[in-house]
Amino acid sequence: MRFTDITDRNASETLRGLHLYLPRHYLPPLPPGHFYYFEAANAQVVDKHEGPKGTLQEIVPGTAYDFFVVRGPQGEIYWVPAPFVGPLDKSTDPPTLWVEAPPGLWDPTLAQGRP
Repeated sequence: MRFTDITDRNASETLRGLHLYLPRHYLPPLPPGHFYYFEAANAQVVDKHEGPKGTLQEIVPGTAYDFFVVRGPQGEIYWVPAPFVGPLDKSTDPPTLWVEAPPGLWDPTLAQGRP
C-alpha cells in the first residue's frame, strides 16, 4: 500500500494508530456461504442441531482462530471457536449465523465467559 507524500519510514510513523476506512463497494464479492465479519453484527445464532442460541455480540481475534461471542437468551455468554461457525444467511433480518457446535458447547454451566 502506498500513500501520497509518505515516502519513508519516518513519514509513515505519522500514520501509527490511525484507522483506514474502505467503502463497502470496494470489497470483492465472496463465495456463497462466506461473509465479512461486519456483516454478521448482531446476527441470530442458530445451532444446526439444537436451534436458536442467542445473538452474536462480537468476534474476538485469536491466535489459532477467532471466537464468536454469543449472548444467550438468559444473558449467558458462549465463546464459539471459528471452526464451528458455518455460513451466514444474509437474507433474514437480522442475519442468521449457522453454527455446528460439538456436544457440550452450549452447556450453561460452562458459559463462564472468556475461554
